[in-house]
Amino acid sequence: MKVLITGSNGQLGRALKKIFPDHIAVDAEELDITNLNKVVNFNIDDCKAIINAAAYTRVDEAEKEENVKIAETINVSGVTNLVDLAETNEIPLVHVSTDYVFDGTKNGEYTEVDEINPLNIYGRTKAQGDKEAQRAERFYIFRTSWVIGDGNNFVRTMISLAEKGINPTVVDDQFGRLTFTNTLAAAIEFALTNNVPYGVYNLTNSGSIVSWFDIAKKTFELTGHDPSRVLGISTEEYYKDKENIAARPKNSALKLDKIKASGFKPRSWEYELKEYIKKELAN
Repeated sequence: MKVLITGSNGQLGRALKKIFPDHIAVDAEELDITNLNKVVNFNIDDCKAIINAAAYTRVDEAEKEENVKIAETINVSGVTNLVDLAETNEIPLVHVSTDYVFDGTKNGEYTEVDEINPLNIYGRTKAQGDKEAQRAERFYIFRTSWVIGDGNNFVRTMISLAEKGINPTVVDDQFGRLTFTNTLAAAIEFALTNNVPYGVYNLTNSGSIVSWFDIAKKTFELTGHDPSRVLGISTEEYYKDKENIAARPKNSALKLDKIKASGFKPRSWEYELKEYIKKELAN
């Protein structure tokens, strides 16, 4: 299946390029998705889908007044333009969303139909982008959380700190599951090639719901370091006296029943973390 992949140099974009060998992959320099004229005139002959992996994801930076418009332009206007391209070519749009559209106050896992209530600018723009994506006649929205892939991410940071002998302090009151980009890319490929009904899907790895603190300790353990070196701290204490910090949802756990019912069964984050660290240590 030939597809157009935006945000091709990000963590998800790199995973998508591996799983879709026949692709047109573009970054912001090759296709500015915020420029409607460039988008609608971009040649995507023979493409069977558009996968939007492009986004402004600098959560704290988005809180600065000078960056709000940038986040809105990429996360909202960019999606609007890709909807137009998808509609013109009569192909589906796959859009990647986030747990940050929720406020994290729910007792239990979030479903696809739960009310959104973003706490920060990033979450607000992503929620608006979701609404734009749903204007498409054929759309998939994959709502995900805590993404780990080929690029700068939490697990790589913990591995580096462990090896340097640094004992990190990690928040212990935000809960969810990791999403590995190979799992997310595989789910997208599965949906596009198995006639999965269009709509919104939660997609993370399966497994127990844990905190960032728990993941940090597990990373230390799997790299042969003492997990007791990792210290827990509340979100409030961690960000105290820091400026331009975006509010984070305390509960980022997403219910996976709908994606599992489609036939796609994501493996546990525990398994994927173990495999990911094996590869990291081998490189």
